[in-house]
Amino acid sequence: MTAAKTNTIRKEYPLVDALKLFFAVIVVAVHVFAEYSTNGSLHSTLYVLTQIGMAFFFVASGFFAFKKYAETQDHRIFGKQALRLLILYGIYNVIYYVVRVIMPVMVGGGALWDNSLVFLRDMLIGGTSVMWFIWSLIAYYGLLFLITWKPILPPFKLSAMLLAIGFGLYTLSFLLFDSYGPLFLDAGFRANIAGSWAYFGMLRFVGECMFFVPMGFFIAVMPNALRNKVVVLVGLGIGLVGFLLEYFLVRNLASLTVCFGFAMPLLAFFGFTAIVLFDKIPPHPAFRFIRNMSTAIYLIHTPVMNLMHQLFKLESVPKADGFIPFFAILVLCCLYFVLINWAKRYKPFHWLRYLY
Repeated sequence: MTAAKTNTIRKEYPLVDALKLFFAVIVVAVHVFAEYSTNGSLHSTLYVLTQIGMAFFFVASGFFAFKKYAETQDHRIFGKQALRLLILYGIYNVIYYVVRVIMPVMVGGGALWDNSLVFLRDMLIGGTSVMWFIWSLIAYYGLLFLITWKPILPPFKLSAMLLAIGFGLYTLSFLLFDSYGPLFLDAGFRANIAGSWAYFGMLRFVGECMFFVPMGFFIAVMPNALRNKVVVLVGLGIGLVGFLLEYFLVRNLASLTVCFGFAMPLLAFFGFTAIVLFDKIPPHPAFRFIRNMSTAIYLIHTPVMNLMHQLFKLESVPKADGFIPFFAILVLCCLYFVLINWAKRYKPFHWLRYLY
């Protein structure tokens, strides 16, 4: 049985959907507690989980997109995926623009034109706020659409080639700019990257998206010989131990909170492969609901947090070291999704399906 035929056996992976929701909640937590909590250990733990979650999201995106391409050999799959994400990206950027530019100018004054230009630059070059993840996928799926217009390589060889190129870019990225960058780079340069979503998004596009997305491709079409459960579990154990050792060694020796490094590829590859191999949960509409909710929570939590921040600044609501803001913002994000999911069933609001 060929790899492509093997991959047609299963279309949905409920465990992947559940983990998407978990990591979306972690993204909310890392942003909220960074704002309202002084617990350094909590910040560090959430940061590590967030970085693992980002790798997971990219691998999952590549896995499902390339499964379809391996089965159909239709390059339009990548174009359709890029277009769907582009519509979502455009709608949410309108929301972000109102919350991040219009409302602050109305409340506190400021240069509307200058702030609008900065927002537009970030939106076009690297993604605004958490939208850098969607921007990266749009750019990469667009690139794949062009690469596969006239297929020269079969899916397995193509994914292996993209994985090799992506690994080279990933290695250069975390060595020079990201995880280990503070050892080499001028503080002013790093501050410029940290202060601009355009630079941040471009860095993540090169350092994460262009490696972890094709990793998902490779997992989707890899031969059955690489699906041995014992090998996968051993690889996962080595990746987890290596990840923890690298993190604690570099943190203690150089005071760096390294998450993306030499061990992350092993952890991401064998971790996601283990999820695919051991996921025996039967598909159910509830998991598709969870999948959509995770996307909505990830995308809307920043505007919700910005709005709620004004309330907490008034100190009319206790912060409880970040726990009350976290649960309040998370509940509002869930209510937003439930409302959108209900409203889109009615004809005038069918367009709301593009919001997740």
